[in-house]
Parts: sequence; structure tokens; C-alpha cells
Amino acid sequence: MASPTIDAQESYFGRVSVQTIVLGAFVFLTVPLLIASASGVTESVPLVDLYGVTFGLTHFLVTGLLYLDARNLRYFAANWQNRLIYLVVPAIILVGMDLLAVLRLGQVGDWLNGFLFYFIMLVNFLHVSRQSFGVLQLFKREGGGPYADPLRSLENLFFIALVIGQFVTFAGDGRFDANSREVWLTTGITGLLFGIVLALHAHAWVRGEQSRSARVPLVYFLFQALSGALVVYRSDWVTIALAMHYVEYHAVVMPRLFGAPVEADSRADRLRAGLARIPVLFYAGLIALAWGVWLGQRTALYADPGASPLPVRLLLHSIDGIFLFHFYVEAFLWKFSKPHYRETLGPLYFSARASS
Repeated sequence: MASPTIDAQESYFGRVSVQTIVLGAFVFLTVPLLIASASGVTESVPLVDLYGVTFGLTHFLVTGLLYLDARNLRYFAANWQNRLIYLVVPAIILVGMDLLAVLRLGQVGDWLNGFLFYFIMLVNFLHVSRQSFGVLQLFKREGGGPYADPLRSLENLFFIALVIGQFVTFAGDGRFDANSREVWLTTGITGLLFGIVLALHAHAWVRGEQSRSARVPLVYFLFQALSGALVVYRSDWVTIALAMHYVEYHAVVMPRLFGAPVEADSRADRLRAGLARIPVLFYAGLIALAWGVWLGQRTALYADPGASPLPVRLLLHSIDGIFLFHFYVEAFLWKFSKPHYRETLGPLYFSARASS
């Protein structure tokens, strides 16, 4: 059994390299892509597609390796509640999406597909919000700065309000509606929460004598808030706004891919260990797989909508199923409040000091 490669004396989220990669995603991906999109460059050069497949679609596909970890599978089957949460519901999601493609349900099917169009986007917004909130807490935990007690609750409320604002824009015409009272109400509440949270983070930074441990959560919160605001303004900027989400996921998942113990009798563990031997080849293969999925999706989208052949419907619904599987499973695979995840993830991410 291989041992974790993460230095037990150094908390993963305290590494300058990890913090730089996560924060740098906003500076070197979000900002340039936003400028290119606003200036019309992306209309002739598919920069967003190139970035979205390479960073975004790959982050959906990685979830399968985490899910199939031998220790996780034992935990999933440990009791009826776990079997329901980790085995039954994911199976229903994947099989159910394919059944929607196979069964001809007439108007009911049209209604379900219309509902899923909005539901998937809402869950996407919520999923990003939960990850942003969680990673922010991990950066704060590592820094141990002098944060005010209500700050965590206010941060949670802010990210939830941001989701509501994003969905209001999406459910409209995809643009910020300056004439809508609902839009101004959600924007006003979100803006108020943003100001309070930002002020409390700035206060913690000053009290911490402007240390890096307090600066990183401050900058992270600011960048994620700005990213979320882009989607409130224009729904079609959602892929650009997710740069930090995609990159931080890849950064955070690396210890679980390359440092977690390997059980010899688990095919999934052996596969993960084999891929981890040469990370460059692993990511090259992952990107190639993502591009294959993307090309298949694009081909299906351009198929004759009147004919709507079964293989086309199956492909599109299966991809939606992968998205929903990712959104659902990821809500549970990082619950440090559960003893199983504290035991399996603690040695990979936290120093002995941070874990105590």
C-alpha cells in the first residue's frame, strides 16, 4: 500500500504554489477571456471552447476516479443510508437521464426536458457556490486569522444570494435587467452582504498585520465574488466566470489522485496508481477524452432536430447525466465533518497542527 506523498508538516492549502494557482486562474484566465469576449475576439476564435473543454469538462470526468476509490466504495456500502446516498441516487441519475432519451413521453417529455434545462443550470450555480464557500473556509482555516465569529454565516448567505441573482438573470433573457424590481432586490441584498463580508475580511487582514494568511482568503473572496457577478450580468459568461472553480478543483483534487493509498485488490485504485506514475500522460489522456466527449456533443447538437435519432438523444442525455452525477456526488465526497473523510483526507491535506 502506497503512502501519501503530501508532507505531513505542511498543510496543502497553505502552500504558496496552490494559492498562486487558484488565485492566478482569475488573473490569467478569467480576465483575458472576459476581455476577449467583450471585444468580440471569441466570435472568430474559439478561445472559450478551448479553455472550457481543457479545464472544465476534464473536471467533470475526474469525479469518477474519486468515486471509485476502494475506501470510498466500502464506506458507500457500509449501511443502508450510505447505500441510498452514494449508490442508489447516483444510479437513478445516470439511468434516469438515459431513460428520458429512450422513452417517448410526448408533452410530458418536453416538459421534463424544459425543466431539466433550468434545473441543471440552477444546480450548477449552487454547486459552484458550495465549492467556493468550502475552499474559502479551508484557506481561512489554514491561515487561522482573527476572523469575526459571524463571518462564516455571512459568507454562506452571500454565496446563496449570488446563486439567486445568477438564476434570476438566467431565467430572464440572460442579461441583467435594470428595469426589474426582482433583479434590483436580489442585487441589493447581494451587494450589501458583499460589502459586509469584504469589510470583515479586510479587518481581519489589518488585525493580522497584513499577513499572507489573512490576505489569501480576502483576495479569494473578492475574485470569486467578481466571477459570480459576471454571471449575474450575463449568463453566457458563465464558462468564463468558472475559471477559478475549474482550476481550484484540479489543484485540490491532485492529492487524492496522486497521493492517496492504493489497495492492490482494487482495479480502480490500480488504475489510478498507474495513471499517477506519469501525471503528464494522465492529463494528456484526460484532455483527449474530454475533447472526444465535446466533439461528440457538438456533432449531436448539429444533428437534424426533426429526426432526433436515438444515439443523438442518448449521447446528450448521458452527458447531462455526467454533469448531474458530478454535482450530486461532489456534494458528499468532501464532507470533512464525516469521520470517514477526516480519516482518509486529513493526512493528504492538513498538517498535524491543523488536524488537531
